[in-house]
Amino acid sequence: MTTNITFESPGSIINLEAEITPTLTVNRKILVIDDDQAILATYRSILQPQASGAESLFNLLGEHQLEVREKFEVVTATQGQLGVERVRDALSQNSPFSVVFVDMRMPPGWDGLRTAQALRTLDPNLYIVVASAYADYTADQIQAALTRDAVLLRKPFGRDEVYQLARTLAQGWSNRRFLQDLNHVLEARIAAHAAERKRYLALGNMLAEVSARCAIMRNESLAQNLSWVLEWLERVMMVEYCYLATWKEDESGIEIHQYHASEHTKNAFRDNIKDHIISLRASLEAGTMIAGVPMISNSTIVIALTWKQGTHGLLGCEVVGQERNWSAEDVNLLTTVACVVSRLFENENTATE
Repeated sequence: MTTNITFESPGSIINLEAEITPTLTVNRKILVIDDDQAILATYRSILQPQASGAESLFNLLGEHQLEVREKFEVVTATQGQLGVERVRDALSQNSPFSVVFVDMRMPPGWDGLRTAQALRTLDPNLYIVVASAYADYTADQIQAALTRDAVLLRKPFGRDEVYQLARTLAQGWSNRRFLQDLNHVLEARIAAHAAERKRYLALGNMLAEVSARCAIMRNESLAQNLSWVLEWLERVMMVEYCYLATWKEDESGIEIHQYHASEHTKNAFRDNIKDHIISLRASLEAGTMIAGVPMISNSTIVIALTWKQGTHGLLGCEVVGQERNWSAEDVNLLTTVACVVSRLFENENTATE
């Protein structure tokens, strides 16, 4: 079992999670649906241009080559139903298409508009280009049927027209996806900051309560109030165990003033608490960390109780179920509570001398 042990070092205990920011990449995955194999071959030649002989020669000689157009990943289907299956498979593999070119007339199956409507239902983010040599539907009718992101391409079309349309729509799809991902990241960060702010306020309220109660605490209510402090710490810091111990004046041992554990946790820690604190005491007084501390927890944070220029006790928190990085707010809260409790014991000892 890996154990994370931290001893009073507030400046070094900050857990910064790497913030993930989406990057803009162009999705050049194109689907072409047409029942004519010659048309499919034409789309491929347009969207997957090959270098000319002159360009290959320039490249071979190491000289500046002519500009080569970007290539698209082209997937084809000869019927509307088959095209819908292609889109469904791509979505299931988290590799969606950005643009679909669909022919209007594809007997004996679905026509282009019915196919486009099925595609829009399956993937609302698709850009759909309906290609037709006939006046079956107007551009306005197609746009109304598909609600948005639809283009009517009249046949016969030009090579540059198809290429520029594919490039523009693929870029538009990618820009929209980037903005959606960025919005999700921002929403998650806002929610995380709100939760952190809420917890920060809870820590501040807890510290104010502890300080106020310790300021008016009397000797006869010491045990009761320290128990309340530990229960507060356990609840606000979300840990399984909180404990407080002080060394006896004659150095004959350790007095555990208060110790609180949740009812649902095991009793092994409670049974071994004294041995556990003895090991921690040796570490605190030596000013170093040691291995092999007899504990059942995965993560421990221990703050020394000091007064009269010496270490006279400790305030500790344990996490059993998982490893944990203690935030700066956690450390600051425990350090401040330890200072308040230390002053309390110092005043008590001064009063009894």
